[in-house]
Amino acid sequence: MRLENITISYPSKHHKAAKFIAENLLDDSETFQRKMGQYPELPITIIMAKNDEHYHQLIGQSSSIIEFSQACYKFSNQTIYIKNPRDIRNSSKLRKIILHEYIHHFVFHYIENPPLWFNEGMAVYFSNDLTYQRELNFVKNYLLGNSRKLKNMQSKYPENQIEWESFYSKSALAVKYIHKNEKLKFYQFWENVSHSGDFQQAFINSFYFTPDDFSNFFEQYSKKHFRVELLLASTGIIWAVLPFIFLIGVLRRWLINRKIKQDWEAD
Repeated sequence: MRLENITISYPSKHHKAAKFIAENLLDDSETFQRKMGQYPELPITIIMAKNDEHYHQLIGQSSSIIEFSQACYKFSNQTIYIKNPRDIRNSSKLRKIILHEYIHHFVFHYIENPPLWFNEGMAVYFSNDLTYQRELNFVKNYLLGNSRKLKNMQSKYPENQIEWESFYSKSALAVKYIHKNEKLKFYQFWENVSHSGDFQQAFINSFYFTPDDFSNFFEQYSKKHFRVELLLASTGIIWAVLPFIFLIGVLRRWLINRKIKQDWEAD
């Protein structure tokens, strides 16, 4: 099946799912490009696996984090490989997964060798996969020490699976910060990198500090930011358990009054 710049290969009985993927990616990719202020013609191929075994054959030898994923993008042939949609089921989730992989395609179109934190951060944040719950989960891992500096998240995923979620969340939070707080410079970054393809130089020319300087700054920002997150989480927990505390108080008062009444009747 071909829809404008999207070519999708799929098992014959999954025509409906393939059409859903192609049509929604067409809309989602256009929306994403508007957010970036860049409108490249980006042909992309999507191959839908028949089953898990077929998926692992398609992606070949790879890191464990990709083997456990539901889709992956290969720059070598500019192709997105995805597990059979029946294994994903949730249409909203499927849409996010495909957009996530497309964003990798977009990033590699402009940057020859993007830092892993930036690449994954772009994909998680702009596919709307940085949920509040995910942020809180990162806060927990941050307190447990399962967090690395951005400068140490350049080219390798954590070997420990426990750190994966923290890795994705922190990457997305870093991209969220520069997009929300340095919006004009963020647009300028894509303009600069479109000419040079050099992440380091485009980052310096756009934000006026090096990626390593930003890594140091973001660590300091994170400490303050995550204290606020913890306060909000604690406040949320208090409000969540308050009704139960009230019910326990009412029940306790009822039991006391009942005992007093029984004592009076006995007297």
